[in-house]
Order: sequence, then structure tokens, then C-alpha cells
Amino acid sequence: MGRSPPLVRCGRLSSEDAAARPRVHLSGTVTVVDFYTQVMFVQDRTGAVWAALPPGTPAIFGGSTIELSGTATVVGRDRAIVYSTIDRVGPGREPKLRQIDRTDLTAETRNYELGQLRLRIKQMLPALGREIRFRGDMNGGPVEVSLLHARAEDTESFVGQEVDLIGVPARPTQTSMAALPLFLADEMRPLAGAKRRTNSLRLLTTIQ
Repeated sequence: MGRSPPLVRCGRLSSEDAAARPRVHLSGTVTVVDFYTQVMFVQDRTGAVWAALPPGTPAIFGGSTIELSGTATVVGRDRAIVYSTIDRVGPGREPKLRQIDRTDLTAETRNYELGQLRLRIKQMLPALGREIRFRGDMNGGPVEVSLLHARAEDTESFVGQEVDLIGVPARPTQTSMAALPLFLADEMRPLAGAKRRTNSLRLLTTIQ
């Protein structure tokens, strides 16, 4: 039997080590799963990295604990896990949220720990399949959001209002449709007192 790859901590996998492309074993919490780009974000007490989803991956939800093996590598300035295989998935809970600001979305080296940002939804954007894209304003300027698990009509009903979004900064290689900093949101939480619009808004509707 071959030796198991060594267990590594997300925040202690250096770019230099990852560049050597070693086989590694990772244990942590899944925070965001992006089935559109086939990656998931895994976080432990030391930090977070993204990992490629293995072909035929069953439904994995944020908050699940996971053990996986794969090849560490460097993509741009990111440390990542590719050619991964999932060894175990179990119940867990969401890590404590950090506060995310616009500079987190434009940093040369991204911090992929789960966080929350607040913005006002300004405009729905066209998207493919079931992905939902919209533009919003937050402190520091406009951003684009890819909302991964929601219905378009539910999001449209809050155009013009502030919402809290739970997720992670998008990888630098992921494309923004509006040429703006991009945020991957796993969940949208309307603020207390927010009122759902009764009339359905069409895509590309803009609140001035």
C-alpha cells in the first residue's frame, strides 16, 4: 500500500510548497461551492484555499466538513488543490464570518475565508443557466455579485434595497460581466424591515 499524502493546513500551504505540486491531504469546512466553475472553497482554522471539484461530485453544501486529497499547485497568486478526490464528507457548521470590504475583492492575493458584505442591489445582469448576476453599490464603489443558490425572481424583488451577502471573493481568473470586482455569494440575507417588491422586475432594470 502506498503512503497517504501528508495532512496540510490551508493557511500554512505556502506558494513555494504548492509550486512543487506535492500530493496533499486536506481537512476542513466547505464554505462555498461554485458548480458553474467547478470549484469549492475549503477553510480550516489557519485559512482557506480553493479546490477543483472532482468529476461527478455529489451535492456538497456549505458548512459540510470534508477530507480530500489532491495535487497542490499555484494558479496566478492562488494556492489551489487540483486533481482532487473526496475521501469523506460529513455534517458541520459554518465558520465565523469576517467582514469583507471592497479591497478584499481587488487584492492581488485573495483571502478566501468566508465573510459577509453589505451592498445595495442596483441592476440585474444577464447570466447563463441558473446563475444569478447583479451589480451593487457598497462602501468604496460598485461590485458585481454571482449569487449561486437562489431564484432570480427572489433577487429581483430586492433591487434598490440593501442586503447582506455571505460568500468569498472570486478568484482573479474568474470573469466579471461588468468589469467590476466580483464576489461569490452563497447566500443573500435581506435586512430587517426590507420589503419584497410585488411587481416582478425585468432583467437589466436599474434603480437610479
